[in-house]
Amino acid sequence: MSFKKHYDASRDSIAFATPSCSSIELPQVAGPSWAPFASWITERKFRDVEAQEDNLRRQIITFKSDCDEKDKEIILERQSLSERQKILQQEHERLLQSQTLLNEREDHLFNHLQRELEDTKKEFEKEREALHDEKTNLKLMDATLRQREEVLAKQETELNTQEQELVEFQGKLASR
Repeated sequence: MSFKKHYDASRDSIAFATPSCSSIELPQVAGPSWAPFASWITERKFRDVEAQEDNLRRQIITFKSDCDEKDKEIILERQSLSERQKILQQEHERLLQSQTLLNEREDHLFNHLQRELEDTKKEFEKEREALHDEKTNLKLMDATLRQREEVLAKQETELNTQEQELVEFQGKLASR
């Protein structure tokens, strides 16, 4: 930074302007004996300002270094988060694939069991129908056999009656 020295001849005072300091006015003194002291004060203030500037430069450099370091940490953290996110995404995709595969297996198993159940129902229905038909046939056979039995019983009764009549007729013939 540049510092400007102003001298006001009408008031015999010297003022210094700095960006960080306010103007300093020296007391009015008659004669040139005050000039070396003012020069010493000016040099001292100048050195103080330069020291402050050096200190601020060091602080700025340190701050920038800290900022760069923090930026690097942030970049590394972002990379780490990005890698974790990729891993989580891959894990999520793997889980979705596994879930899809599991759902497909469940569907296949369900369909297979449902077909088996339907086939078993059909087989039971066929067996039930076959048993019903067999039962019906057995009832018909029973009815037919009962009819035959009745017919045979009637025929037997008729034969017995005819036999008796024949025996009576033979008895009458023999007695004649």
